[in-house]
Amino acid sequence: MGKTALYINGNHEDILQGIVNVQAAHPEQILYIQPHRNDRMAYLRGNPPTMDDPVTMYSSITTDLNRVHFTGEVVGWDDKETISPQKREKIDKDIKTWQAPQPGVFEGGVNLLHIRRLVRVEPPFDAAKLIKTSDNKPLKPRSVAGGWSYVKPLRDGARGAD
Repeated sequence: MGKTALYINGNHEDILQGIVNVQAAHPEQILYIQPHRNDRMAYLRGNPPTMDDPVTMYSSITTDLNRVHFTGEVVGWDDKETISPQKREKIDKDIKTWQAPQPGVFEGGVNLLHIRRLVRVEPPFDAAKLIKTSDNKPLKPRSVAGGWSYVKPLRDGARGAD
């Protein structure tokens, strides 16, 4: 596990739960999350995650922005504006096959995250337990979905009681 993890604020629960459902039956199937924001994920761009060196991901959901409901591994990152047509075609096919009703790689946003081993966190935990790498401070409460932060990965059992 690396020194930097990724917190995504306010993913759509149905998309994440769909990934969990597929990966429960097909544990190593790589699926995709497409954050809407147009800023490139600089850390992932400069330190591309791989199957052998994944980045831990934590995510809240749009209906509960201040608690982590899902965690998994980012095993790849692409800039949707520069992805090759061949790779885009393969990813489109995977999304249409495994993540219906999503139509494939959509317009908007530039980041395409390759996700493995996504699980629902039960019970969800307060996102303020995550410490930002930029200033060593806990995440602040959020009132609007969108965006991400680079955080320190939690050790197993470090979530504590809420």
